[in-house]
Amino acid sequence: MKKNWIKFYGENDLSTELNLSNVETFINDFILNPIINTLSEAIEIYNVLKFLDLEFFKKGTSEKISEFRKSSHRLLNEYFGKGELSEYMTEYSDLYFHYQSDFWDIFVWFKIIKRTEYVDFEKVIDEYKIPFHLLLEQQKICEKYKLFFKKKLLSNPVHFELFLDKYDSPNIQNIYLPDNLSDEEINDWARRYCELDEANINYLERISYWSLHHEHKLDSRIISKARKKRIEQTEKTISLKNGVSWKMTVGLKEGLKTDFEFVRESSRDLQILLSKKLD
Repeated sequence: MKKNWIKFYGENDLSTELNLSNVETFINDFILNPIINTLSEAIEIYNVLKFLDLEFFKKGTSEKISEFRKSSHRLLNEYFGKGELSEYMTEYSDLYFHYQSDFWDIFVWFKIIKRTEYVDFEKVIDEYKIPFHLLLEQQKICEKYKLFFKKKLLSNPVHFELFLDKYDSPNIQNIYLPDNLSDEEINDWARRYCELDEANINYLERISYWSLHHEHKLDSRIISKARKKRIEQTEKTISLKNGVSWKMTVGLKEGLKTDFEFVRESSRDLQILLSKKLD
């Protein structure tokens, strides 16, 4: 499998300038053989097109770039124009890691979302265990499937950390949450998080200092519970003779959809499963 996939991280990213020559080489090769065989190749073209919006390429507009734009747009529209979500997902697990978030951009941009019903979306996300943060970066995905996200988020108190990242983070988090969460549901969600043995001290601290200025209000009893839990977690950590203890194990497992998988047994117990290939 190809290793050096072209990825656009943003105009100001250090890798962008280093990739300019690779983009030019890619365009020259593509013009000689304009074809898309795999999902990875389609997403790479999608990334190359983003580079063409840079001033570097705008200043040097050429027939080659114009030809590339025309051919690549046509091929991408053909590739993503008719397939069902489940068809593309057969290659999803083999994608270059940073292409996985790009796929959900494409899911919206090329209107695959319009062809994907709720039940089909739910089935795919559950089957492939797609991380919610990748999906919640897309406002249209969050809006269309908000019943799905509400059900899944509230089913696991650990997901309350996403809520805290959205509404109480020192850094702006580019995620969306369903707008059908009631204050009562949010407070119950927060309560269940504070009762977790593996509740993160840093997130408990955020709840402990929850401000009245926040868009969503937390009950004072929840805030008190978070403060108490944070103190307990802190004392538990300090009481360990050798500081914080961690347990990490590595094993092999057949049938994994990816090359490896993390299994979090608790906040300080991590298992890494490596894919065991059948002969």
